[in-house]
Amino acid sequence: MVPLTTAANPFAARVLAAHLGAEGIVWELRGNIDGPYPVGPVEVFVAADDLATARLVVTEQQVADGPPASPAVDGRTPRELWILVGVVLLAAALLLGRVLVMTWT
Repeated sequence: MVPLTTAANPFAARVLAAHLGAEGIVWELRGNIDGPYPVGPVEVFVAADDLATARLVVTEQQVADGPPASPAVDGRTPRELWILVGVVLLAAALLLGRVLVMTWT
């Protein structure tokens, strides 16, 4: 077995392992996979004969996942965030109004 890549966490490693298995590639995961606190990087190993094919699978998975989403790609705050802030402020105003009405009566 030779190292293929290091996944950021056990979930990402298992997803990659599923893609490798779907292509018929034998894989092995090393790291804190099933421990009491399964966090941290996980190394993914494959058979030396399958290394080239496994690298293609990793590349295809990265392309399919796309670049990491950033909340402000063009420097602006996303519209969904403004909607959420508006709803929270409206709920807070309604609750405050209700409390004030109850205290005046």
